[in-house]
Amino acid sequence: MVSSQTFRRLILAFAALAVLSVSGAMAAEQRLRVMTYNVLGLPCFENKGVVSFYLSVTGTDRCALVAGWRGKGVRARLDGLASQLKQMARRGTGPDVVLLQEVFTSKSAVFARTGARELAKKSGYRHFAWGPGARDKSGVGGMLDMFVGEVSGRAASGTLSSGLLILSRYPIVATNRIVYGNSCAGQDCGANKGALHVRLKLPGGDTIDVFNTHMQHRRRLSDIRKKQIDMLVRFIRRNARSRWWIAGGDFNFRSARRFPGFRHMLRSSGGRHAGQVCFRSEESCEISRGSEWRKVRGRAPDHQFFRARGNGGIRPVKVTVGDIRVDGKPVSDHQYLEVEYSLR
Repeated sequence: MVSSQTFRRLILAFAALAVLSVSGAMAAEQRLRVMTYNVLGLPCFENKGVVSFYLSVTGTDRCALVAGWRGKGVRARLDGLASQLKQMARRGTGPDVVLLQEVFTSKSAVFARTGARELAKKSGYRHFAWGPGARDKSGVGGMLDMFVGEVSGRAASGTLSSGLLILSRYPIVATNRIVYGNSCAGQDCGANKGALHVRLKLPGGDTIDVFNTHMQHRRRLSDIRKKQIDMLVRFIRRNARSRWWIAGGDFNFRSARRFPGFRHMLRSSGGRHAGQVCFRSEESCEISRGSEWRKVRGRAPDHQFFRARGNGGIRPVKVTVGDIRVDGKPVSDHQYLEVEYSLR
């Protein structure tokens, strides 16, 4: 027979264990802020020599690839972006991980330098990784591809790099890259579009796998995007070894089930869409309702997908859409998408 005093002691002991268990679970939670941003870093043509003659004869704007973007020149915009990211990091308001697209570099003297190569070091992030470069081989395409119509496939390596760059507060312990190669059409074949993977070591010793990608543009080219999604999913499956993975970037499809690329990405990857999850669980996920928020729900091509493996848990707790501005003007024709995740 257990005495009442012993029984009380047992109750107190179980209560103490419960408190320790809850506090341990709370301590196990980590927060991670991930931003994806297409920065419109297409280079201008070098205005000298044969190129200058060609531009004058044809009447071609040396910054024709940027399609007359109303902001500053690409160098000024990328320098301004790096400065803004550095200030945000110093204030403690910046993302932990930044996935950038269209930070293009080139192997050709035809293009003027944009300052893209210096962006990573100027941004203030200690750790960074570049996606496939202009000289990486996997499918072929040259400068002519940047001016032709919707012709599928190519025949030489891309004139521009993939434009992919990942910045991180946390150490990068593994890096992998793929090029989508001949799965491209038109102007996209002039760049080595593909995907970049990094594995980050988080405080406490856990790791997370993060993927950055930029896919084929133009809505009607969904068959090419489907091939690229298949390549990306295989790439994720091959390299995702942590408890969680996040895949972000410019997917060039909208987040509605009537769009085949969105459906195919959800179904084939097994991942979830951060924006849609946040909309469906507003009580536990804060939404930044700016004037352009509707883009995240259905119109924007920029997305983040996520998934937990094994006994891991991951969910978005805050989603923000906005502009980074330089001298009052947006850096890009895209807005950034930042998601804060709870990791367990």
